[in-house]
Amino acid sequence: MLKSVETRQNLTVSLILIILAGAVFGEEDAESSRRLPNANGFFGVNNWRNGLFGYPGWFGFSNSTGIGSMPGFPGMTGFPGMPSFSGMPGFLRFHGSANYPNQPLYSECNVLLNTPGTCMPPSECASVSGMPSGFCSKKTLCCAVSLQCGGSSSAKKIVIQGSVSIPSQTPCTYTVNRFSSHVCQLRVDFSTNMPQPTVIPPASVPGTMPYCGTSYLSIGEMRFCGINTNQHIYLPFGQKTISETISVLIGSNNNANWRVIVTQLECPPDTTEEFKQLTHTSPGQILDINKLIHKQHFDTDLIAPNGCLQYFPNRTGVFESFNYNAGAGPYLPGMKYAICFDRPATFSNIQFSAERFNMSRADPSYIDVPMTDAECIDERGDTLVHHNDHFLIPYSTILQTGDSATRYCGDILEGQNLIANPPGPLEVLVNIGTLYYPLNFGPRPQRAFRVSYSIQ
Repeated sequence: MLKSVETRQNLTVSLILIILAGAVFGEEDAESSRRLPNANGFFGVNNWRNGLFGYPGWFGFSNSTGIGSMPGFPGMTGFPGMPSFSGMPGFLRFHGSANYPNQPLYSECNVLLNTPGTCMPPSECASVSGMPSGFCSKKTLCCAVSLQCGGSSSAKKIVIQGSVSIPSQTPCTYTVNRFSSHVCQLRVDFSTNMPQPTVIPPASVPGTMPYCGTSYLSIGEMRFCGINTNQHIYLPFGQKTISETISVLIGSNNNANWRVIVTQLECPPDTTEEFKQLTHTSPGQILDINKLIHKQHFDTDLIAPNGCLQYFPNRTGVFESFNYNAGAGPYLPGMKYAICFDRPATFSNIQFSAERFNMSRADPSYIDVPMTDAECIDERGDTLVHHNDHFLIPYSTILQTGDSATRYCGDILEGQNLIANPPGPLEVLVNIGTLYYPLNFGPRPQRAFRVSYSIQ
């Protein structure tokens, strides 16, 4: 009974939002029409307001004769000039006139539902099958888009979450379709609680690294399993790319859940011809930059440098290995990737502080040799006794010891502070081989890393 009441309350909130949208919004946003020419409105018709009543669609109301006749909406026959909704979180009071927030178009929002959304025109929210969850401005809604197994969407921000309700060994796929012609990257934020990677041979013998075999989240060409909390990766999304698929596979008798947020990032045009098309400038005319700014929202603050798997645009933050698992790991094998940071104009240095740093070294039998540079890489590649897992941080020095190096491995950075002042991009290059020393074998087991950073 309680669940039924909650469902009806949620339905009430959503329907009220649609009613308000129909009364407040004027003509459909021209930019929305340009982006999504096939937008048909929330109720499958071209006119937002005409689709509000008498349609047996979205909420299942057939032959409704007006707001006052809908059960559960007392006192609303006087619309417009509605009663105060002060008890609803995220709403300002509506007394015939309204005060609206002023969030930018396509910015992130989270108003009524516990799901990240995107500020967009109502017709665009309808076309991507979104759920309105509040107002961003007088002309835009906070629109939340959640995908179920087998679903697809072209929304700018898409939420995917699930638990082990899918049949075992049956892939569950989600398809992300292009939002606009300017999308150049996907930022994929994710958390997983899945079985740990499989280790073959048995954990008492060194050999092949753990791998995500029976249960995993697949993004691009990469698989993730185990415990991942607030991780993210970037995927390139070129002009010729139409869609990207994210899939989940769960083995039999496994408990698992996952949450993924996909954000489609738009890059500014990089050629004069693209500028002309975007600003509708005739040949010989000067490009109208103001028109460009008002016409298109770009994600320049979130776009990662080319080649970066992870990108941190803030001056401070934390990064950790995939399947960090509270420091127990083990991290995932066969990965060579760049962790990048934004370099501000007033840059002085970047400092790292390793809470956890436990990687292998080229020869685990040498315990007393400093675990830097030559001790972190072996030209013979990975063998049963020679590993190549390490960080590469150019122009860096350990503050406690004054030792300068480029590569770091073993546990040399754990509990230490590192400072770097490279002349070019700010990045940490991670190299993880394909072989693994189990947690109970050898002096240098391979587990995990967790590092905080601060840009000065």
